Amino acid sequence: MQDTIFINDLAVTTLIGILPHERVQKQKLILDVSLTTDFATAAESDDMRDGISYAEIADTIVEFATEAEYGLLERFGQELINRLFSDFPAKSIELKITKPGAVAHTRNIGIHMQRQRPATTD
Repeated sequence: MQDTIFINDLAVTTLIGILPHERVQKQKLILDVSLTTDFATAAESDDMRDGISYAEIADTIVEFATEAEYGLLERFGQELINRLFSDFPAKSIELKITKPGAVAHTRNIGIHMQRQRPATTD
């Protein structure tokens, strides 16, 4: 079974960028994130303890971004995905990061990442 939780247009501020003027103050990023999981138990029980809290996902992302200081969106994205895998039982994660106004003559630029949960070695 493959079910997906998604959060779109989550605005965060973070220290991101490699240019000197980007290191002076935090910038706005817009994130879309999808976590693939299995809703079967929560759907059967109708009990939040069997599900994943959307608010907790959003809070984790905001907290991560607030504390982060990366040069590249790619590094920010990979570390955020690692954190989400650590905190939530997702099978896979898709992340889109938009950095508004980063490049002249464009409204948005950004990246899109897809990752599977790393295999565990027991």
